[in-house]
Amino acid sequence: MNLYFFNPEADLALANNTENYMPPAIIRQMASDLGMLPVWYAEPGSAVLASSAYNEVYLKELQNLFGLQACLLAPAELAGLHDFQIVPWGWNLSLRKLLLQEGIPDALVPSYEALQHYRNEASRTLLSERLSALFQEPLCTGVSYNLYTLSDCRTYVDAACFSTCEEAAAEAVLPGCVLKAPWSGSGKGLNWCRDGFTPSIEGWCARVLREQGCVVASPLYDKVKDFAMEFYADGVGQVTFVGYSSFTTNSRGAYLGNELLSHAAFENRMEHYLPVSRLRDVRFRLEQLLAVYARKGYRGYLGVDMMVCRSSSGFLLHPAVEVNLRMNMGVVALVLQQHLLAPGCTGRFSIDYFPESTALYRQHQSDVQNFPLQVSGGKMLSGYLPLTPVTTQGRYRASVWVTGEPSLP
Repeated sequence: MNLYFFNPEADLALANNTENYMPPAIIRQMASDLGMLPVWYAEPGSAVLASSAYNEVYLKELQNLFGLQACLLAPAELAGLHDFQIVPWGWNLSLRKLLLQEGIPDALVPSYEALQHYRNEASRTLLSERLSALFQEPLCTGVSYNLYTLSDCRTYVDAACFSTCEEAAAEAVLPGCVLKAPWSGSGKGLNWCRDGFTPSIEGWCARVLREQGCVVASPLYDKVKDFAMEFYADGVGQVTFVGYSSFTTNSRGAYLGNELLSHAAFENRMEHYLPVSRLRDVRFRLEQLLAVYARKGYRGYLGVDMMVCRSSSGFLLHPAVEVNLRMNMGVVALVLQQHLLAPGCTGRFSIDYFPESTALYRQHQSDVQNFPLQVSGGKMLSGYLPLTPVTTQGRYRASVWVTGEPSLP
């Protein structure tokens, strides 16, 4: 049996890399509010670690509507289990320590050394080494640099912000650059530079170099669309394409949600920008290039974020913005599209945050009334569906909106 649980602090904990990491209160709130999310992608007969009676009540409603076949397990029940495979959102040292403290046998959790190896594999610094060949493919653009000194950071940032040339426009590059910490969470550890190597940028780079040893840098691109390709690695050398993920982010790069589109519908939309044959060629090349992660022992989902960019000669594909070596919202969206939506319907999967819990609950009640849920044969035809219970104490909501029309509320 698999035991799933949602730990959204996974990337932040990798960046911290200590056994005693404590995520910020807002991330702990997210883990609590959306703790039941894995019931949507868990294998039948599996369990999901989530506490509280309201989760159990809501799961029974979902089981009646959609036939979900996962059950819930309270944290207090962990110590009595000895025959299951743990499937978190993502692994890290603090999670390992927590599970051992809860009475999980050593044999069921990765070793300290294995998690250090996994952390190294999850670093953004590997992008330039493992996927840079994609940047030379026809109709593609992109580059990634690893900077190891403050002097290198200054030289790169100033050149990116103040140099202009026709070649940059041809490669869909804008003045400026984005700097990234090797490990960080969604929208965290990113720094957009447009005004040169300012004191603020210098301080940020100095801290990242001190804590993580490197700054990953790339140009700014004239982005018109975000999307990803999702894969599964078998841990011994094979990587298989799972599907496309069409997602949106805020101005800081934090995830907001996904379109719920079939494989064919996504490719039809992408034809506006690029030949579908180009997408498929990149997909095939990625299966080959990503196999190194499986050969080095990684087993699980991984996503490659991409962009369609506007250049002086037309649209180009940035085929490898970064690799997410863990479960991710794009895979959740794929499962929802395939198993929740009725044929012919489109939808949107969203993660919303409300600073005030009362505001979330009021919005939820309004959406239930204004966008009534319609289900037939265990499939969603239209309306609004929260994927986890919405309470008067919550701040986060994971929800699906479905319509037969392209426009969504």
